[in-house]
Amino acid sequence: MALGLLLGGCGGGGGNSNFSDGYYRFLQLSPGTGAVAITANGSSIVPSLSYHAATPYVALGWGTPTIKVQSVSGGTVYVNGMVPVASGGHYSYFLFGTGSTVYGLPMRDDVNDAASGYFNLASAHVATGTAAVDIYVLPPGTALTGKTPIFTGLAYATDTPFTQIAIGTYDIIVTPTGTTDVIYDSGPQAFAANRKATFAIYATGSGTLVNAALMLDDGSGTVNFVDNPAARSKFVAVTADLPAVDELIDGVAVVSSAKYGSVSAYAAVAAGVRNLKIQASSVPGSYVYDKPQTFGG
Repeated sequence: MALGLLLGGCGGGGGNSNFSDGYYRFLQLSPGTGAVAITANGSSIVPSLSYHAATPYVALGWGTPTIKVQSVSGGTVYVNGMVPVASGGHYSYFLFGTGSTVYGLPMRDDVNDAASGYFNLASAHVATGTAAVDIYVLPPGTALTGKTPIFTGLAYATDTPFTQIAIGTYDIIVTPTGTTDVIYDSGPQAFAANRKATFAIYATGSGTLVNAALMLDDGSGTVNFVDNPAARSKFVAVTADLPAVDELIDGVAVVSSAKYGSVSAYAAVAAGVRNLKIQASSVPGSYVYDKPQTFGG
């Protein structure tokens, strides 16, 4: 009963003056869900948060406030449950899933400073539709062959403890566990001494590729969305008047002699605006299609 009285204050949690607030940041990582509103113990703390967006740290009173997440447009309640708030604690709260199926996962952000010359890194896997992954932290341009991941077998809807890594510039690379098939590559990221960072992967709607957010425990709760630099493309030949066609992206043939009705496998392509050409295989250089197209990361 005493504990109930202690935790039963207003706002985000308890109102006991002996304890300071804790801090939560919220990340909306559920593709197809739309904007959500978030309340704590019935009080609005985030009026609207869209997919691929995050808040800075928001103060919540010490205790176990009830967090409710619901659709801004329709009012559907996606998540409704208590979360821990330690005095002075820093947390990230991941909203993930897809469409109307949304889950919430809190993760503690704060950790003691790393040893001199090191930084702390943790990871979270909230990429719906993606099985367990391995995460590598390697100098830029390093091949995966023979390398050991920093985090291995990271399952969906789980996170890792922090681990210490020597300061420097690294690529963070994600592969399905036990393979060297790259489904995400951050490109060079610089990590300074005593930095406390969390690397979270989340779903994009792609069947294979994931996206990522790099989150800093820097007082304000900075979240950097480091979008996947790759896309995937396949080619379907439905030009009945041409016996065989080639597809070229930025002048390089990626599909050759595709016959009517054929479907290629997916292949990686750099995200961004690419030039797409289609030519009859029998008349190279005479393009029946020649236009720019945008490939999303």
